[in-house]
Amino acid sequence: MPTAPEYLFNTLLPACASRIGTSSRIVVDPISGYTQDCIFWTANVAHSGQAKTPPQKEVIYPLEKMEGEAKEIYDTNLSDYERDKKSDEKPPVRMRRLLSNVTSSTKIRIHQENPRGLLEYIDELVADYQRLNQYKGGGKGDDLQLELSFFNGAACNYDRHDARLFLSRTAFSKTGTYQWDTLARLMGDDVNFISSGYSARFLYCSILDAPPRYLDLLTPKANSNFTETLEWLYEKLEQLPQQDYLLTREAKVLFQAWNHTLADDEREENYFGFSIVYAKIEAYAARIALWLHIVNAVCAGKLPEPTIDGETMRHAIEISSFYLWQQKLIHGNNAPTRKLEGIFFKVQTQAEKYFAKSKQGLNASFLKTRINALKSWATEKIRTVVFKTLAAAGHGRLEGEGSEMKYIPINPQLVDVGAKLVVSPIAQSPMNDEVQTTIGEIGELTNQEILSQLMSSSFVPPSETTAIAVSEIVVKLDAQHHGLNISDTKEHQFTNSEAESITIVDVEAVGDATNSPPIAPTTNPVLLLLQLTTWVEIADWMQKDSQKLIDAMNQIDKQQRKKVASLLIDFLCSEPLHLRELSWLPIKMLNWIFKRLQFTISRIGGDTIDQARMEQVENLSFVSVEGLGSNKELWVFCEVSSGRNIPVFGTDGICGISVRN
Repeated sequence: MPTAPEYLFNTLLPACASRIGTSSRIVVDPISGYTQDCIFWTANVAHSGQAKTPPQKEVIYPLEKMEGEAKEIYDTNLSDYERDKKSDEKPPVRMRRLLSNVTSSTKIRIHQENPRGLLEYIDELVADYQRLNQYKGGGKGDDLQLELSFFNGAACNYDRHDARLFLSRTAFSKTGTYQWDTLARLMGDDVNFISSGYSARFLYCSILDAPPRYLDLLTPKANSNFTETLEWLYEKLEQLPQQDYLLTREAKVLFQAWNHTLADDEREENYFGFSIVYAKIEAYAARIALWLHIVNAVCAGKLPEPTIDGETMRHAIEISSFYLWQQKLIHGNNAPTRKLEGIFFKVQTQAEKYFAKSKQGLNASFLKTRINALKSWATEKIRTVVFKTLAAAGHGRLEGEGSEMKYIPINPQLVDVGAKLVVSPIAQSPMNDEVQTTIGEIGELTNQEILSQLMSSSFVPPSETTAIAVSEIVVKLDAQHHGLNISDTKEHQFTNSEAESITIVDVEAVGDATNSPPIAPTTNPVLLLLQLTTWVEIADWMQKDSQKLIDAMNQIDKQQRKKVASLLIDFLCSEPLHLRELSWLPIKMLNWIFKRLQFTISRIGGDTIDQARMEQVENLSFVSVEGLGSNKELWVFCEVSSGRNIPVFGTDGICGISVRN
């Protein structure tokens, strides 16, 4: 049965964290004592029957297996102890890794015997919340407050008539599942679920397009070593020595900028139930950086360095921003008092007005001309941050993909009778199609090689918010589990000889390509090239073969080359992320195109660390690019006003492209 990679990753976080436990902390600021422990509470959210539990079982099973083996050892030791009991010997202690729906007092006792930490796995998390205080008179005990303190790894004094225990540090990670309707009832907050901050402590993961629960019993499958691979990882994490990890200067600048962004958003947030989420997301950004740093090192077969670098922090911030938007999605759909506010309210209002007049959805470019706050936003950011979130919360639906995406509001007074309404609270994940392309059928890797590649912090999610749902970690673990082999991606190598064979002269702006009738099959590559009307069609037909494109363009004239160049320019201007799809093109052709464009980048700005925050720099001219499509990709742009060069690593920082005036 297939599993959802997003759900696997959301379970892998606390599972690995529980094996790291009290051994490691990230020290954000040693002067003020700002630290974060490696503790994660996660929850997979789906409707009943959408296979929430199977992905979690895949990750939890190795721990259950290790738990069973430890129980057998304990039973043997206990039998020996009771047979040869001596007054000065202490009874054996059972090693524990996994808990399931236990009382607070029992948890503390077990943690005392297993000081490194534990994972609580509760299939239906509603049971975990309901148990809090249920054993105290009238439900007035302190179990909930104690549980909330565990999230911070707080010290614990446990004084009862039969025991006097003290834990200087605690590490209870937690994972499980919620059904949408159950979560909605809890968020009604009659039971203090939101206002206590309990819900804000969870990293939620909700997806619509979970793989169907189809069984395939007939297709031969290779033996999977998924369980053994995870068991190997858990054992290695358990062997880590006690260590606090500091931040490099670059990591500090990035984390501080993220802190400022969250603090500003928190101050402007009118809904208390969501305002308390921002501080927890900040904490998780630091914890995820610690998690990535440690797990990457273990998979590489070495001890983690004492400092966490900026690249790891950047990816941690990207992942935590995904979880922030997951919280927005949950609140937008479930919170009974939640209404659209700010940008979302303005966009929804514009969409309803536009639909009432035209019976059509609106696009991101239209919004940039109507809402001042969106004028500086890239169109892809509007589609990802605004359109997909509104659709995910059930306020509308999406039509088309990429630059053709439109947002259509759902309003009973506006939608024609009989029109199909999209009422699911979850937006379709933009990751699945991209995930599938990363799973190939070439080569086999060992457990260590698989995990080393999977946990590499070079992973860059395809968008800045909701598309950060899944890491290459889980994609490859999932592929390995189902008997698929992983193909390595080779860095593209440009050759001057190929580049020299293309001669493109200066061109004027060419208008938008018009629609054309279906193209008849032809074996003449030049004729076919001239009939194609979009760059996507050209790339698909060329199968990203640079020599094939060169051969065809060498046979066309100057005006025809203008058309091809114009299609490529339109392709880039419609979506900055399209830059990632050009590594197959000759560098001379790309240089010629880039010099006719102006760029907008997002970067850390400010003259000092105290002033550091994300800012956009516009009207930049292209200088050079190296390693396009590789993990060492470096862009250099020139700021027209000052003449200084600005480096950008990777395409993530490029948020806008337009034709130079």
